[in-house]
Amino acid sequence: MSLAALQFPPRRERELDGVAECDVLVIGGGLAGAMAALSAREQSASVIVVRPAAAASRMWSGAVDVASGWLPPPCPFSEAPSIGSNLRHILRHFPWHPYVRIGEAEKDLPAALEFAARELPQLGFPAVNLDESNGIFASTAGGWKSSAFAARPAAAGDLRSRTDSKVCIAGFSNWPSCDAPQLAAMLQAAIRAANPGCRFEAAAADLGEWPEQDDPSWRTPRYLAAMLDANRQDWLPRWAEKLNAQTRDASLLLLPPLMGTKGADVCEELSSLTGKPCAELLSRPPSIFGERLHEALESALESRGVRIYRDRAGGFLKKGDRLEAIVCDNGEVKARMVVLAHGKFASGGLVRDSEFSESVFNLPLFVRGEPVGYRLPEEFLSPQVGGEHLIFEMGVKTDTSGRPLDEDDRVIWSNLVACGSCLMGYSQTLGISGAGAAIYSGWRAGRIAAAG
Repeated sequence: MSLAALQFPPRRERELDGVAECDVLVIGGGLAGAMAALSAREQSASVIVVRPAAAASRMWSGAVDVASGWLPPPCPFSEAPSIGSNLRHILRHFPWHPYVRIGEAEKDLPAALEFAARELPQLGFPAVNLDESNGIFASTAGGWKSSAFAARPAAAGDLRSRTDSKVCIAGFSNWPSCDAPQLAAMLQAAIRAANPGCRFEAAAADLGEWPEQDDPSWRTPRYLAAMLDANRQDWLPRWAEKLNAQTRDASLLLLPPLMGTKGADVCEELSSLTGKPCAELLSRPPSIFGERLHEALESALESRGVRIYRDRAGGFLKKGDRLEAIVCDNGEVKARMVVLAHGKFASGGLVRDSEFSESVFNLPLFVRGEPVGYRLPEEFLSPQVGGEHLIFEMGVKTDTSGRPLDEDDRVIWSNLVACGSCLMGYSQTLGISGAGAAIYSGWRAGRIAAAG
């Protein structure tokens, strides 16, 4: 396969032309939208996904936050609360969160996560035990991140049991996105701060320059990963030789997040060549993990017979309190039920012109149960970087089935269900759920839509 084919895999979506019909229409094709589509298909509904472009899910770090947080230093990893304890904390103290607003998360969340693992086998999602604590993973953003689990290429990098050992972070001298010496210093300081008295050590390993004539710093991770796939037989033995010379006393090797378009097989081969477990670091955007997630979602949707149209939903036809059809740029889709999963501001799901609103149905937006309307953006931003930025919690308010509500708590459209980051209370900045809430709300929305 050519490098161009690896870098730009074939598009699976088609162009909408005229009128299409289905049982369930999903607007948005990110993680939540895909979970909704796959969940509805499992219930034997015919499903169409309409999306204008790549979703914000392509910025995925590689880890799935289900119920994270509440590790104020010093708090040794061995004493960290379980995922279930964190979930109950969310249910008690975050009444606006999707786990609280929609369904019965404490009962249904394990089933939703199991469904995601089954539908996305390429990512290697493990079975989640809510009685266990979150994993601890190093990231190119610096320090560590607490998450329920990570994709297979990063999973072996869990640091919970390595607080008294040495790990090595490998990097390329001409790829600044993974500055190994700096990341090692930051990780060591962060781990020792959280675990007083531990003997954790993080060191850097130099892989030399990325073996390409052009400067890799302006190349996308997808391009670099595709280059590795095309040259792995030559490159991996050389890298393994350098790692073996520099990491003799290390118990774990953490690699730059561009180890091939698949990731797991490269890490496994390097582990075999070095005799040490190897894992990719979690990534900040632009992310190869996001590219892998996108490919896994596309593959799953295609294999389940979901039709994907590359188009923009911009209007609708109605009859009473029901949506009859969704009008797109190049046609319309008639559906019995509609799932709204088009994201927040970054993906255009939420907008602000004269007022804050949802972009397809002009649904009102809320923050912690209060309508937003014509208020100014700065009213929802903190002057401190680490303060509460309520603009990221802004979203559509729903009933317990996910149906959007107006300012008087009345259902607006009886056959519309919302999920994912367009929901009120869904905020990546809180660091407490993230992809877990997308999986749960999407899975539940799909089931409700199929039964509706």
